[in-house]
Amino acid sequence: MRGAGLLLGFLLAWPFSVAAEGMAPLEGLVGDWRLVASDPELAATMPEGRSAVRRLFDGIALEEELEVFVPDGSSFRLRHLISWDPFRRVYRVAALDDGSGLLDVYEGEFRDGALTVTN
Repeated sequence: MRGAGLLLGFLLAWPFSVAAEGMAPLEGLVGDWRLVASDPELAATMPEGRSAVRRLFDGIALEEELEVFVPDGSSFRLRHLISWDPFRRVYRVAALDDGSGLLDVYEGEFRDGALTVTN
C-alpha cells in the first residue's frame, strides 16, 4: 500500500493547471459538429458524419466521439482522447475505431492554428 500512498502524493502535487493551460488552444473544438467532406474523392466514400467533443477531468483532456456515414447506409465510429504533455511539450491523440479495434497513439504540436500529429 505504500506505493499507492506515493502515487496519491504525486497526484495531489501534480500541477493540473499546466495540463489544462496546454489544452486552451483546442477549446474551440468542444461542441457538437456536423461533418461534411470537402474533398470530392473523400465525399464519394465518406460524405458526412458527426462529432461530439467534450472536456474531461476539468479540461486537462478532450474526448471526441466521431461517426462517419458511408453511402451504403452503414457507418463507422471512432473515439479520440487528446491531451497535452507539459514535460515533453507535445499533444497526444489516442485513436480507436470500431473496425480494426487497434489503438493508435499520435504525437504532435499546435502551430499556426492547427493541431498536427503523426505516429
